[in-house]
Amino acid sequence: MTQLKDVIHFYLGCELYWVFLNETSVLDVSLLKDLQNHLHQIKPILRRLDSMTEEELKECVILSYFERNRDIISQCFDEVIISTDNRNKKLHGTAIPYTLFKDGKHFMTATLSENHLNPEQFLYLLKQGFDLFNLIDSNQAIDKNKITTP
Repeated sequence: MTQLKDVIHFYLGCELYWVFLNETSVLDVSLLKDLQNHLHQIKPILRRLDSMTEEELKECVILSYFERNRDIISQCFDEVIISTDNRNKKLHGTAIPYTLFKDGKHFMTATLSENHLNPEQFLYLLKQGFDLFNLIDSNQAIDKNKITTP
């Protein structure tokens, strides 16, 4: 199991929940240095991979190709549909099955998996606040989509 102390630095700029203060703030470099011995006091507020929008998935699909091919692949499809078929979930960790269409016609079906990300996809998903280390499931982070606001 991944420990928050080992990955917290990936989440600079992410929203944090202060457990004892019942407040939120943003993780910045100066705060990161101060938190090293007090990580039990905070939980990052993150999104599960399966909360990804179709627009975010489209960006991840494009990022999966070499940079020189991205313009070409982005013209090969104009719609991304996230499938509800999760048969590959056990094989790939959290997996997002999807289908690409061009002009209403099927182009390709594939799966985006947290276990098979290239560096650019990884950075993009971190910037979007996704939990790539199963911190939510281990109760070290809060699921942003489960927070209720007054």
